[in-house]
Amino acid sequence: MKGVIDKLIRWSVVLLEISVRKMMSDVGCDQNVIARTLRPLATVLCHDMAEAHLRNLERELSEIERTILLPTIRDTDDVEEKAKLIERVTAVTTFKNARLNQYHSLDIECYPEIFVDMFNGVPELPSEYIAKIKVSAEKFVPSMIALESGLALSDHELWVETFDRADIEPLFSL
Repeated sequence: MKGVIDKLIRWSVVLLEISVRKMMSDVGCDQNVIARTLRPLATVLCHDMAEAHLRNLERELSEIERTILLPTIRDTDDVEEKAKLIERVTAVTTFKNARLNQYHSLDIECYPEIFVDMFNGVPELPSEYIAKIKVSAEKFVPSMIALESGLALSDHELWVETFDRADIEPLFSL
């Protein structure tokens, strides 16, 4: 039942964006006023899309740390090997802290360039895996550009479908 409610909430947000735009246009609001009004919603949509793509990446990196790197550090007596493993853990932690937490502070003008760039230089994960995520993320570039320039969400179905697959909380929850 929660999945159905989350999907309804996501579609409600999409309909809210469309309704506010139409209502403000119908009463004669200037496009700049409409854009300023919808800017926070557009920014949150981009943040959520970044989270939908980056959350799985973060889970994978955390799993590698937890199940491979840290246990191996504990079980290794070789000082050089331990130093190399600590360096790898540091690279993962630095990546997660610097890159994966960055999207929360991005402004709408920073999307999509910085969003797509977040998938460059990911440590410890196979390049094929990263390439697959990056291809998925790049599908949202036109919509992110549309959100930035006109603050209008395009391809509503793709966004809602991606949020559902990513298993992230909707913008608003009950």
